[in-house]
Amino acid sequence: MLTDEEFTLWVDFVLSHTHVTRFVDGALRRECGIGFSTYDVLYNLAAHAPDPLTAGQIGEAILYSSGSVTNLLNRMSEADLVERVRSSTDRRVSSTHLTAHGWTVYQQATDVLLQAVRDSFTGRLEPGELKPVAAFLARLHASDTTLRQPPYQIRPGVSQGSD
Repeated sequence: MLTDEEFTLWVDFVLSHTHVTRFVDGALRRECGIGFSTYDVLYNLAAHAPDPLTAGQIGEAILYSSGSVTNLLNRMSEADLVERVRSSTDRRVSSTHLTAHGWTVYQQATDVLLQAVRDSFTGRLEPGELKPVAAFLARLHASDTTLRQPPYQIRPGVSQGSD
């Protein structure tokens, strides 16, 4: 059974996650015309470039069902963010990669996302809180090996000096 203090911590964690996610999603929608789910696909495609990803691989990376990923990729294809190429050996499989427009939107959206994360999360930490909060979240995250694991790149597929 949780103590009142533990339950309050849990509720604050869930509501804080909701706040940060909504804030980041809103910033991406206002400034780039895409939501966080679209950004997550762009990020994963950039991280694996120049190799394309299948819808199944994307779904595993962003924790979406295959039907949801297919619908999202169809919308992204219509917006010229990604190109999908059917396999010559299995017509059920498509490989997806970023278009030139997708790379441009990804780079712009990364700037927006990083600022939104600072505004809604890391910039609200008091001096001395970053390292202990990061250590706790890393331990929590490491307990689920099905999730993406470090190392992470701020801008996969983009030279850090190219900004």
